[in-house]
Amino acid sequence: MVLLNSFMKETIRKHDLQYQVRRRENIDTANTNRWLRTQGIDAASLTTTPTLLLQAQQQAYIALKSFYHMLNTDERNRLKRFTQKMNNEQCRKKMAKESAYPILKITRKINRQLFKKYKALTKSV
Repeated sequence: MVLLNSFMKETIRKHDLQYQVRRRENIDTANTNRWLRTQGIDAASLTTTPTLLLQAQQQAYIALKSFYHMLNTDERNRLKRFTQKMNNEQCRKKMAKESAYPILKITRKINRQLFKKYKALTKSV
């Protein structure tokens, strides 16, 4: 009877630990997915999309969200089209990773402009 009782306690303890691990995993996954959404990335596309395209998607999303005023019309349209294609699963699968280069070039230009403004501000102070 004592052996059976300790076996049941051990089993219950294992189930509790497994439940806690699954619960923590679900919470962490939800937090990660939420952060990815703030970066403009779909969590489902994370494993199937090349890293370069994901980086370009993130940069395009941030540029459109935060630095819209620094983009000309052509650049805005290009970034919008790219983000639309990345949001469409069929288009995203057909995209070559080289299609990220023009997007990264635009965002690199914005970063240079921001750095020049920051440098001018800190130099005058």
